[in-house]
Amino acid sequence: MYWKLVINILVVTQLVLAVDKDLTSGITFTGFNSSNIMLSGEAEINDIGLLRLTNTSVKFQIGSAFYPKPLTFKYFQNTFSSTTANSKCFSFSTTFIFAIKPGQSESPTNGHGMALVIAPTLGLPEASSKRFLGLFNESNNGDATNHILAIELDTKESSSFRDIDDNHVGIDINGLESVASASAAYFVGDNNNGYEFKNLSLVSGKPMKVWVEYDAVVKQINVTLAPAIVVRKPQKPLLSLTKDLLPILKDTMFVGFTSSTGSVGSNHYVLGWSFKINGQAKELDLKQLPKLPAYVDPTNKTMEYLEPNKNKKGSNKPILIVVLPIVLVMAMAISVVMVYVVRRSKRFVEVIENWDEVEFRPHSVKYKDLCIATKGFIDKELMGKATTYSDVFAFGAFLLEVACGRRPIDRREPQEDAILVDKVFSCWDRGNILEAKDQKLECDHIVADEVEVVLKLGLWCSLSEPLARPSMRSVMEHLEKLHQLSLPHISQFRLSTNGLTFLQYCESFQSSGSCTFQLSVVDSVLSCSH
Repeated sequence: MYWKLVINILVVTQLVLAVDKDLTSGITFTGFNSSNIMLSGEAEINDIGLLRLTNTSVKFQIGSAFYPKPLTFKYFQNTFSSTTANSKCFSFSTTFIFAIKPGQSESPTNGHGMALVIAPTLGLPEASSKRFLGLFNESNNGDATNHILAIELDTKESSSFRDIDDNHVGIDINGLESVASASAAYFVGDNNNGYEFKNLSLVSGKPMKVWVEYDAVVKQINVTLAPAIVVRKPQKPLLSLTKDLLPILKDTMFVGFTSSTGSVGSNHYVLGWSFKINGQAKELDLKQLPKLPAYVDPTNKTMEYLEPNKNKKGSNKPILIVVLPIVLVMAMAISVVMVYVVRRSKRFVEVIENWDEVEFRPHSVKYKDLCIATKGFIDKELMGKATTYSDVFAFGAFLLEVACGRRPIDRREPQEDAILVDKVFSCWDRGNILEAKDQKLECDHIVADEVEVVLKLGLWCSLSEPLARPSMRSVMEHLEKLHQLSLPHISQFRLSTNGLTFLQYCESFQSSGSCTFQLSVVDSVLSCSH
C-alpha cells in the first residue's frame, strides 16, 4: 500500500511539473509586441500591435513569428519509464484571426499563403520561400523526421503538391502535400435543420477566424474557418482528420506562424491568437484587436482620389469632395431656420435688421409687402423656403467666400467693390478674374486655373434669377471635371439694378413687366417692375 501511494504521488508530481503556467492558463494575444513573440525574416509588428508576416515590397520573402517558450504536448503514464510506448499526447485547441491582402497593382495577384505551425524548433531557418510557405525546402519536404504539424491557408495552386485549388485550407504533416484539404468556406446551420455551404476568399483582405482542435482521446483534428464577424464557431468543421499525433509531436514543441511569397508579394496579417494545451482556447473578440490598414481595391478606378500621391500638384479635388456635402447640409439648414424665424414674426410688423452694412439697407423690404406678395405666407407662395435654387445660390456664395477670402458684403471696401458678386464680375469684365481671389492664396499654374473655374462657377450660381442658375448636379460635375465642361461666357452675363443676370432673362423681364423673386447674399428681396 505504501509503495502504491508513493507511486501515485510521483505520477501526480510529474504531471504537475510538466504542466507549466502556459499549459494551464494558455496563451492569448490581443495584439503583439517584441517581448512576447519572436520574429524572423520580413515579419514585423506595427505600433498598434498588428503582426505582419510578409509584405508587398520584397519578392521571394519569408516571415515567421513564434511563441518563444516551448509548450509540453506529451505526458507519461508510467513515471519510471519515459519511452514512447508509455507517453500520451495532450489535447489542445487554438484560434486565431488573420487577413491576407494581395499586392495593389494593375493586375493584382497574391503570394503563396501562410500557416499555423507546431514545430520541434524555435523557427525554421532552413525553410524556403515561394510554394514552401516558409515551412520546408526542396530536400526535407515530406521527411518523417521533420516532426511538423501545420494548418496551411494556401492561396497559390501548386501541382507538385497536388493542391486542389488556389484558395484552400489544408492539414500538413511533415510536408506540403496535405493529408486533408478543402476549399475555403464555412457551414451555416445545425444538425437538425441541415447546413449551408458558404464560400470564402482567403485573399479578400477581410479578417477571418480559424479554429484548430485536437482531441487526444478520439485522435481527431478539426479545422473550422469563418468570417471574423461571426460570433460563434460554426457547429460543422471545414476539415476533420482522424490521426494519432503521438509519433508526430515531440515532448515539447514550439508554436507560431509562417508565410512566404514568390515573384509577387502579399500582406499576411495576424490580428490575434489564442492557444491552450489540454483545454479550450480563449475566444477572440474582433473589436478588441488591432485594426487592419485601409485597403483600396486597385481595380476600382473611382477610388484613386483617396490616394494623395495620385493627385496633381496643388489639386483641391479631395477637399471639395469632402466639403461639398457639408456645405449643402448647412445651406439647407440655414434656409429652414430663415423660414421658421419669418413665420414666428408678428404679422404686419415692419422689421429693419441691424446690419453693420447700413448703407445697403434699401435692399430690405417691408414685412407687409412680403405678406401680401405671398398671400399670407402660404406654402406654395412662400419665397423664403428651402429650394434647390436657394441651395445652389448659397453654395455659389460659399465658393466666392472661400476663393476670395472676404465677406459677401464688406463696407470697408470702396462702394463699387463692397458687394462681392459685383467685384468678381468687374474683375472678370476687365479680363483678370483672378484679381478677385484671396491675395494670401499662393497659386501655381494648375491651382490658378482651378481657382478661376471656382470663381466663374460661383458667379453662375449667384445669378439673381433662380431658374437661370445651374442645377446642383451640374455644379458637382463642373467641380469634378475641372476644365472639361464649358462654363457661360462673360458676354452672357450682365450687372443690373437687380443683380447679376443672364442677358436673355433681363430682356424677357423688362418686356413682360413681370414680378420676379431675387436672392441676394444677405437676404431675399421682392422686386416688382411696373
